[in-house]
Amino acid sequence: MAIEDHCSRDRETWAGVSRYWYSKASDQSPATGRLYHHLAILARPNALQQLFYYTKSLCGPIPFPGTRESIMTLLSPALIMRPNRLAPIDAEFLRVHAILFSGASKEKLQESTDKFIKQLDSYIGHAAEQWLDAGYHIGISLSCSLLGYGAESNVLMRAISQKPEEIGVAAEANPDEMFKQALSFTVRIIETVMQRWGDTNTLPFLHTMMVFVNHMTRFPAAISLIDGVFPWKQTSLMLNYVLNSLELEYKVRSDFRFPENNQLPRPLPEDFAMRGLIYTEDYYPHGWFDNGNIEGRERYLELGSMTRERKNRLITLGYRIATSGRWLIWNEEARCFTVPKKYDSTVEDPPEPIRDVVEAHLCEAQDGPKPYLERKGHLKIHEAIDELPSCVFGCAYMAMGIELELKGKSDLAASYEAEAEACFEKALRDSSQYAVRVSMPGITLNENVGDEAWSQLEEWLRNYSSWKIDGAFGRSENLARY
Repeated sequence: MAIEDHCSRDRETWAGVSRYWYSKASDQSPATGRLYHHLAILARPNALQQLFYYTKSLCGPIPFPGTRESIMTLLSPALIMRPNRLAPIDAEFLRVHAILFSGASKEKLQESTDKFIKQLDSYIGHAAEQWLDAGYHIGISLSCSLLGYGAESNVLMRAISQKPEEIGVAAEANPDEMFKQALSFTVRIIETVMQRWGDTNTLPFLHTMMVFVNHMTRFPAAISLIDGVFPWKQTSLMLNYVLNSLELEYKVRSDFRFPENNQLPRPLPEDFAMRGLIYTEDYYPHGWFDNGNIEGRERYLELGSMTRERKNRLITLGYRIATSGRWLIWNEEARCFTVPKKYDSTVEDPPEPIRDVVEAHLCEAQDGPKPYLERKGHLKIHEAIDELPSCVFGCAYMAMGIELELKGKSDLAASYEAEAEACFEKALRDSSQYAVRVSMPGITLNENVGDEAWSQLEEWLRNYSSWKIDGAFGRSENLARY
């Protein structure tokens, strides 16, 4: 963990290597909080990601006590409002957590909460796709705040720690003021995010929050601390909106949807983020993380099919919660979610959603490695991308590194270069039959691969063709063979 400061490029390179190996270790021991503590330190200067890793290290089956001291290096400056490089909204979010975690400066809590909520809606719209990962980092951090950051005295921690035969026993302790404030803050954020009808960039956040709430419904003593203020009516409207955006014949079900044709699962980025938390132990089916072809930064890159998968998850979680009929109700005949009378508050109806067209485009083309695919008539594309993940992601990291290098961000570019090289080396180890030659005009096709797949890869690589590849990585041709 100790990295010399005299060469920032080397420092960032070795930090990238450290992140890679700590992530690999967390795959083998996802319940070990100490690993997330180290990843939090390596996440600098991404404050939201740091907070996510720190709180995760405290809220797993094997929490790391040392985090309670380390996390204050992130939170203390927020308490004293020291000037920093953070966006104002991120600074307020950290300040709220600093107060909730430490109990200090309580007089600033309401002000910081209000400032964050006031900026949230417009910020999500401005951040656009950048809020995909920010959303699940925020969602997980909020869930951990409700768990008192893993404190044994926390009322929710006590409630979900009960043995199965004791789950009907009411919690003896009343929630303290910090829990009530954390719950109020969380609910206000959920309500604000849910009002962004049709914004698919909010789906990772909603997914993480629904996973948390679904787990709490298994423990009467736990859900009783939440259900009175949770926005159930708005949740039912959100679920109906998502459902109505899917095809008419969509089948609502309570189980995970595994890939067809015996393919290995492709977990969502937030799946990797939630793995190892105390409230997700019963969420993922056996073998969900067995796809060893997804390594490093690959697991946090967006694919076009992920919007659809997140919608599936939300409907599945809503259906599970509705099974008891206590908080949500699933009406099979009307094919919609409703709520019991006591939660039937007045909420403005959402607009009519636009249905997904599954027979046409499966996903929209976007910058970077988010392939534009069609479900029918493009099997070669699917096959090629399944066979060539190391190429696609290696080229993606290379291109991102080039852009950062030309912008003068050498430190960050170095980490992408290291990731690119790791991808290409992995491809060589796998002895793939395919090869790609990267040069200024684009790529030279290998006849073994479908033209559509190569054209797709070339299309977004061409965005970077005006950059001087030699200036970035010191080589322009024969960059990768795999």
